[in-house]
Amino acid sequence: MNILHNIKNPDKVKGNVKASWYNLEISEDDRIVFQEFQKFHDQYPRLFQPAFHLQIKLVNAFMGERWWARKKRKLQNIKDAKKAKEERKIAKKHKRRERLRANIIRKKWEFCDTTSFLVFGRFMLRQ
Repeated sequence: MNILHNIKNPDKVKGNVKASWYNLEISEDDRIVFQEFQKFHDQYPRLFQPAFHLQIKLVNAFMGERWWARKKRKLQNIKDAKKAKEERKIAKKHKRRERLRANIIRKKWEFCDTTSFLVFGRFMLRQ
């Protein structure tokens, strides 16, 4: 924490930042999922400000903002393509199931007694 806030020994973090570190509720496995991180950031916006500042400095120092923006866009396009492929696969599987269901129903009607089919047909016409 001292490194993030650029505090050198023997100085320590003071004020709201220190209080916010003590108020954080971290799960028993000492891992923070994104939703928890987002909640911490919403509750204590200044807590992670040094980390975000460091990230901006690193982006500018290594390859620049344009390169990272393209890289993010490229990765997002790959992710979107995988998701679209998976959705097409699911739709194809669903369509196949519907065709099989329709074939089963059609075959049941074909094997029905012809007279019952005709009676059923007349019955439907009378209503």
